[in-house]
Amino acid sequence: MSTTMICLAMVMGSSASSTVKPEPFTGRFVGRVEGPPVTSFGANHGYYIFEIDSFAQPQFAIISYTFFIYEPVLPRSILDYSRTFTLSTTLDGKCEQTLEQVSKRWFFNANGEFEKANYDLTYSKNLPPLTLPWKEALPCYVLSPRNAASIR
Repeated sequence: MSTTMICLAMVMGSSASSTVKPEPFTGRFVGRVEGPPVTSFGANHGYYIFEIDSFAQPQFAIISYTFFIYEPVLPRSILDYSRTFTLSTTLDGKCEQTLEQVSKRWFFNANGEFEKANYDLTYSKNLPPLTLPWKEALPCYVLSPRNAASIR
């Protein structure tokens, strides 16, 4: 296959994926996976656990949010279970994971030797007792910076 054909296929593939219409749904933020601090050197990634209420059966999902320093950061105030949000997101099967997988952090000492693993999830305030599906792969939705700008 020629280089021109490969480039054309890549352009066609990327334009097809950019035409996917965001899927709006309503629910509450259950928690945030703690990650590295925000950096100005590249893309920042945030993962949130969201309980979707607007489907026939409420379900948990992962919200993946990738942004640069000049794009909106999701405010900490979203981590209040008593607040309801409507999000416009796009389903992305590539980022489906279990809560164990998405929240596990490995810690090493100064010599590079493994010390421990923690599940680094900060729960929302006002969270009622919930049983989270730690070992079940959750659907993952991507939130774009443009759609995140309206979240307050």
